[in-house]
Amino acid sequence: ILLTQMPPEQISNRSCSAVLQGYGALGMGMEAEDALLKIEWMLKSPLEEGPIASSSLDVACYNSILHGYCKASKREDMHSAVKLFQAMKTETPIEINTGSSFFVIPPMPDIISYASLLNCYGKLGMASEAEKLINSMMSVGTTTRKPLETDPPEPTIACYISTMQAFENSFDRDAPARALALLQRLESIGQDSENKRDKRSRRSNRMPNRII
Repeated sequence: ILLTQMPPEQISNRSCSAVLQGYGALGMGMEAEDALLKIEWMLKSPLEEGPIASSSLDVACYNSILHGYCKASKREDMHSAVKLFQAMKTETPIEINTGSSFFVIPPMPDIISYASLLNCYGKLGMASEAEKLINSMMSVGTTTRKPLETDPPEPTIACYISTMQAFENSFDRDAPARALALLQRLESIGQDSENKRDKRSRRSNRMPNRII
């Protein structure tokens, strides 16, 4: 590709993202990941002496690879997507096959990463996997502890839609019941949020006006 002919100092996240998005749009996840790892090797700092380094690219570049795997909607691509996502989530070094042992630590996944994986689960009817992932995201909003950097993001509407699609496309006999349970849980969360807003509003209305 053209990027491999450019000096490393002229390669930016934007240019890499543009190339990888092209692969992703065509469902060429494997080719996208191969290109990304070549770019990571090119951008490796000459001062880096160890066999492991943090990624030189941002999460958007890695999301393009996830999108490419999910666009293909094939089981083998799904396995590759899950493997990459888990490496991002656990910050597990990924080996770059350059003839020498070198590993890069990928960036942490963001909401786009989670949404892409759920979208793939939805298309393939992988209800159990989608349910497990969405539950991990929903649990963050119910905890009283301080959020951690490694916590998953709270799900968006798109995440819920993909999960419901997974139930719809699943061959699991209890998928309809589990889909209904998720809807009921969502209604409960929505009601709790509304009650909290009402309480804050009442407290605000009871506060006396300040005299200036």
